[in-house]
Amino acid sequence: MRPSLSILRGTVAKRILGLFLFCALLPIGSLAVLSLWEMSDSLKEQTDRRLHHGSKNVNMAILQGLYSLQTELEVLALSPDGLPRQSSLSPGKTPLPARDEHFLGMTLFREESIADTLFGTPCPHPPPTDGMQKHLADGNALVFVREVPGAPSRVYMAVSSDQRMPEERVLVGEIHPKYLGEIIESVRPGETDLAILDSTGAVLYRSGPLPVEVARRVGNELQSSHAGQFAWAGEVDTLLVNYRSVFLQAPYLSGDWAVVVSQSKAEAFAAVATFTRTFVLVIVLTLLVILILSIVQIRRNLDPLGKLREGTRKIGEGKFDDRIKIESGDEFEELAQSFNTMAERLGKEFHALTETGRIVRSVLTGLEKGKIVKTILSDFRNVVPCEAVGISLIDPDGNGTGQAYADRPGKGNSDDPRHSSVVLTPEEMQILRETDESLIVEPGRDFQGLLSSLSGNGARRFVLFPLLHKKQLAGVLAMGIGGESGQAK
Repeated sequence: MRPSLSILRGTVAKRILGLFLFCALLPIGSLAVLSLWEMSDSLKEQTDRRLHHGSKNVNMAILQGLYSLQTELEVLALSPDGLPRQSSLSPGKTPLPARDEHFLGMTLFREESIADTLFGTPCPHPPPTDGMQKHLADGNALVFVREVPGAPSRVYMAVSSDQRMPEERVLVGEIHPKYLGEIIESVRPGETDLAILDSTGAVLYRSGPLPVEVARRVGNELQSSHAGQFAWAGEVDTLLVNYRSVFLQAPYLSGDWAVVVSQSKAEAFAAVATFTRTFVLVIVLTLLVILILSIVQIRRNLDPLGKLREGTRKIGEGKFDDRIKIESGDEFEELAQSFNTMAERLGKEFHALTETGRIVRSVLTGLEKGKIVKTILSDFRNVVPCEAVGISLIDPDGNGTGQAYADRPGKGNSDDPRHSSVVLTPEEMQILRETDESLIVEPGRDFQGLLSSLSGNGARRFVLFPLLHKKQLAGVLAMGIGGESGQAK
């Protein structure tokens, strides 16, 4: 892993890695933001709808429960057997059904001053209000509340046992908190807290803690609307609150109650938190995979570049014999092959320049023609690859005679060239004088006297370069080539 990480120190590697990470994070990050946004909105809408239906169901359950208690109380009040005390029942007689389960106590008031407790705890007389007598005379029940410091308020229900004289006989029962709780809990939405408040904001029932600020805000908002919702930011968490009025004024001549259903935002959005954690893990895993693949790809791409850079440095140092070996099967391999070809050509060119410079220095420092010719012949084939090379120096008298120097057959560059005399015909001299650059001839035809010294080296063709001095033929450079390789060279 260490060699791979060292590659990331380069600017190109950092740029490629950053590009990979950006291209990966952009779609993943966009998808994450959109998904979280949609999920949050969806959960918020579902939570609001669930709390709304929950408060509505609790409202209906309370009204149905109160109606059931009213019916039970009316049955007791209008029973033909009267209202016997619990202690006066005979051992074999069954008490009225579930009255001690639904009521904590019952008290019968006669003529507003005589209170007769039938069972349980004594109950207070209903507070006198406008229309109470007519309300009881019409066969309706009356609901009222008594606050208890430090505890939920007590709820009472009253009916008249004599509708002709409702104020003379009033039966009052204290609703059992357990029964009220059973009614509410049967319809309470899961994972929520529920509270019932009376018209003054006092708590009648609660399944969990209800902040005083929430109860106060519910009371304020119920003055302008019978139902609604809001979010309350607490010190620890935010509560999503839905409230609804329970209309009791008409049926029970009582102040309206309030149903408050709340849920912690953390619990409501637990799915978002789970999704966020999962998505973060997915992003981390994705980044790790991208990082590993990026390092592999960067190393695969930058290793050849490093080798090419090292090869370039060696060429700059004059080391043309080193070759780059890349077997990637892509453009880098082709580039390495082209680089090696270039290095080979540059090596030949620099070698040729070096040899040419040495020849020039030898020529400039030499005074004898023979010595100069020997120097040229000994190094010429290092500069220009050929099968044979020879130089003929023509005498200045113009009769076509001269001295020919040629390398020996099979010895390549020779420090001891062959020396012979050469004779050119006037026609051959005229042709050479009129030649601009070079002349290609074949052995056995023209220039036999000139080419005889080059025989035996396997050359099939000869390239003649006339050497002119003041428009006079001073010499001829003959270079022999042969075969396909010779032609290619």
